[in-house]
Amino acid sequence: IGIAGDSGSGKDTLVKSIINLVGKSSAVSISVDDYHNWDRQKPIWKFMTHLNPLMNNLEKLDKDILLLLDSKSITKTEYNHQSGQKELPVRVKSKSFILVSGLHSFYLPRTRESFDLKIFLDIDEDLRRFFKLKRDVLERGHNKENVLKYIGDRVEDSKKFIQPQLEYADLTLTLKHQKSDINILDNLEKDPKLLLLIRARNHPNQVALQRVLVGLCNLNFDLKTPDATGEIIITIEGDVDAVDVKRSAIFLCEDMFEFLDPETEWHSGMLGIMQLVTLLHIQQKLIGRLT
Repeated sequence: IGIAGDSGSGKDTLVKSIINLVGKSSAVSISVDDYHNWDRQKPIWKFMTHLNPLMNNLEKLDKDILLLLDSKSITKTEYNHQSGQKELPVRVKSKSFILVSGLHSFYLPRTRESFDLKIFLDIDEDLRRFFKLKRDVLERGHNKENVLKYIGDRVEDSKKFIQPQLEYADLTLTLKHQKSDINILDNLEKDPKLLLLIRARNHPNQVALQRVLVGLCNLNFDLKTPDATGEIIITIEGDVDAVDVKRSAIFLCEDMFEFLDPETEWHSGMLGIMQLVTLLHIQQKLIGRLT
């Protein structure tokens, strides 16, 4: 499974939520950030950003993915976001589910062709800034003004290198905040209410999904039928708890539960719906493999 998107779009959060379903013993996650060529202190960062593919060893990423797909182990270094430095190399074993997330997950043709499922997180810009500030300021201890400047410095590279990867996605998940007239950056400790926009060229069971989310979870659900490209657009809004998300999964993905961890952790809110939608697409890909 490949997950791409801009910095602060929620890639790591989605990866963790998927691992919460399939279990740590069955899943290995690879962060594309670990393939940065240089530590943050190097002078080259004054002229280029992480978003530029040249700043990353994407060829090694591609080789490592192929090794993991061949059930072989890999050796890689891990990038420490707090120190901005690479740590000692670690050995990573292949597992049943391989999740690769990062800025450039779909950049190289051979890499993106390796994925059974490609997910792009196309978060609203205000919300992306909120999540990035919350992570970098509250969790990583960075200065708010520096983070905002950092975001501004990367806008052009995002348009040039990150956003074009959206066209390769099987599934695009877009988060928006419900009250667009409110400045959510004023209070980083209060999470805004979210709505989820789903775009997919071949979404499995969209009618059944609507039936369950409206009837069981009491969510607002709007479905736009396929256009000339075959893409459908679903908008989901409202509050839902983790218990109802799990009940929905039992209705929609019963055959998947033999692949899930006995101690699955379902989430409430839109993250839980993202878990459910992702699981539907994983189920579709597995059925395609088995038939």
